[in-house]
Amino acid sequence: MSLLAGALLLSLAACDNGNEGAIYTPTAEEKGFSFLTEESAASFKPDYTDSIYTVRLARNFVEGDSTVAISVDCDDPLFDIPTKAVFKDGEAFADITFGIKGMATGKSYSITLAIDSACLAQIQTTDSAALAIKGIAETEITLTVDYTWKKIGTVKATDDWGSEENAEVDLEQAMEFESSAAYLYRLKDLEYILDPDYTDEGYSFQFAVAKETYEILAIPQAQLMGQYDSDYGNFYWVYIPGSYGCKAVKDQNKYTINGLVGYDENGSGLSLYNYYVLEFTWTDGYPLDDVAADEEEEEEESGNGFGSIVAGGEIADYVGDYMAYFKNDGEDKDSIEVSIAASGDGLVLKGLFTEENGLDSLCDVVDLKMQVFGGLIYCNGQDFIGKNKYVDTVSVYTYDSETGDAYNSYLVAGFKEDGSIQFANYGYNEDAVDGLVALYVDEDGVWLGDDIIPCSIVLKPKATPSAGARRHNKVDVAANMQEAKDFFNMKPATRISIKK
Repeated sequence: MSLLAGALLLSLAACDNGNEGAIYTPTAEEKGFSFLTEESAASFKPDYTDSIYTVRLARNFVEGDSTVAISVDCDDPLFDIPTKAVFKDGEAFADITFGIKGMATGKSYSITLAIDSACLAQIQTTDSAALAIKGIAETEITLTVDYTWKKIGTVKATDDWGSEENAEVDLEQAMEFESSAAYLYRLKDLEYILDPDYTDEGYSFQFAVAKETYEILAIPQAQLMGQYDSDYGNFYWVYIPGSYGCKAVKDQNKYTINGLVGYDENGSGLSLYNYYVLEFTWTDGYPLDDVAADEEEEEEESGNGFGSIVAGGEIADYVGDYMAYFKNDGEDKDSIEVSIAASGDGLVLKGLFTEENGLDSLCDVVDLKMQVFGGLIYCNGQDFIGKNKYVDTVSVYTYDSETGDAYNSYLVAGFKEDGSIQFANYGYNEDAVDGLVALYVDEDGVWLGDDIIPCSIVLKPKATPSAGARRHNKVDVAANMQEAKDFFNMKPATRISIKK
């Protein structure tokens, strides 16, 4: 619209070369001035040679000389910007020119120029003054000297904002960034790659890492994502260390950033919209040697793989009373009493999710259903186990304690050597879940019921383990899990979209 208004103003000063119609002549009240655009921007390389920057004004008449006062809003003393624009007789344009030498690399400069609204050009389109078209009284200028960005590797990135998972994103380094302790990196076009249908290209996620450890040291407080909504304005990646759960964690070559998404309300200020989790694994070009060569072996050694399960059993072998041990939010939870009972050709687990054991006011508890195949227990997402004081629907899904994500994938359970029952990540999941989480479902969506999140669950029998566990310890655990995949028609793990 700004460009259109400027073009319209210019057209009024056009010559009647073809003699095809009358030339419009503005009245004295309509004569005035205008900037051509409401905003403009320019980006320069570190070795830029440009010495001046020009802003153009227009007027809708050309007779006589004119001078219009310019107000300047710029906090940086680097620029010496004229405070008036001069039009010569016969000219429709006047330029405001100022020097731009000496701008710092990696910095953006903001300048606002304005003319008195009483000086604005005005064009009467009808007899109604309310429909007059006026010129542009203010223009905002952004000048940036960007770093030279060099690709140093690639990452596999996922976030809970975009639609793509494990997408390949270029990792680039700012070559002119000077620091004895840190490098400045960016994930190029991050959200455009993860959410291309809703994102403009050219917006990258920046962060600084320590030179020795490659831990994340700093993240800019607000960075444009390249997404816009007419109701909210521009969206931003927001990071406020120590507030709203913002943190950055490095585990070998895997990075997890908990941040926020903000919006600028179309220029009226930055407001927070939602929580945001970004995960990326530095694959190509990672400089350290702390990456495990065999990811499956690493998972098994962590205790979250099916390698800890050595035996299966029949339904009757699993039935009994147990003490449940697990971690909740990374901490060991006091043991609680649970039981496993037979239910048709499956099992039910009683007592894990109850109000007494920490889930907020859960009533009308429905037992957690578990399937049995090939001597092993399988437990996956269940759309309803009861209700509480918040919602009429409480669900249970599998959970990843490292990322905080819920999935519809499976946990598998079987006997350990000591006769206890171990719940572990099903070996063919695409995501390494290690626990169960209650989700509260209402008309606004799915909410994380984080009162109790049992992870790395082990059930130790209150009585001597049955002989059945020993009788079936020759079962081929891995083969039976592969057969179970076909038997249950298991689909790829799907992350549940939750509100936190």
